[in-house]
Amino acid sequence: MRDNDQGVEIKPTFIKVPGQLGGSWAVRFTGRTLNEDTQGVSLVYYFGLEGNGTLSTSVKDDVAMVRGRTPDLGKFPIRIVPAHSNQLPAVPEDLRNIGGIHSSKISGVGLKVPKTDVWKAKDAFQDVLLESAQTRVRAMAKHAQGSGIHGSLLFGLNNAGLRKKGTNLFFAQMIVHGEFSFDVIYECADKTSHIDSEAIDVIASN
Repeated sequence: MRDNDQGVEIKPTFIKVPGQLGGSWAVRFTGRTLNEDTQGVSLVYYFGLEGNGTLSTSVKDDVAMVRGRTPDLGKFPIRIVPAHSNQLPAVPEDLRNIGGIHSSKISGVGLKVPKTDVWKAKDAFQDVLLESAQTRVRAMAKHAQGSGIHGSLLFGLNNAGLRKKGTNLFFAQMIVHGEFSFDVIYECADKTSHIDSEAIDVIASN
C-alpha cells in the first residue's frame, strides 16, 4: 500500500500456525516513509474488547504487550514488536529534554470505554491525542528556541492508562522515519503454537 498523502508505503505479511482455539498468527509490517524532510509518520495499531473478558496492557523494553482472556479464546498474549533498526525522526536539540515528553520506538495508551463504544476506537484515540497535544504544545513553546513545534513530539503518546482496571481499548504507536518494520504477534493458549520474530523470518521466506 502506498499512501502519497500521508507519505508512507506499507506492506503486510501474514502467517498462521495451527493450534487450539484458532491457532496463533502474526503480521509483519514493512515499509518506508516517502518524504526525506518529514517530521515522521505515526503508525498506530489497536486492539478492542467488545464482549466479556479482560485486557491488561504494558509497554516495556520497546515491546507493547497485551494479555487477554475471553470465554472464546481463553488466555492469550499479544506483542507488538518494532524492529531494532527503526529510526525516530530527528528532534531539535532544544526540544530533547522536556519533562513529560519523550521519544521512544513504541508507546501506548489504554482506555476504558463503554462496550457499545469500542467500535468508535478512532474517535476515542483522536480525543486522547488532542488532549495530550494541548498539554505538550504549551511545554514545547516554553523550550523552543527558534525550532518551533515538532510534530513527532506533539502527537506522541505518554503510556497513559496502561494499568487501568477494566481497559478495553489499547493503542500502540510507533513514530518512524525512513525504512521500518514491526511485528504483531498473537499466540493462542496452545504452547506448541509459539511464534516469535525469528519464526516469522523463516515462515515468511518460504
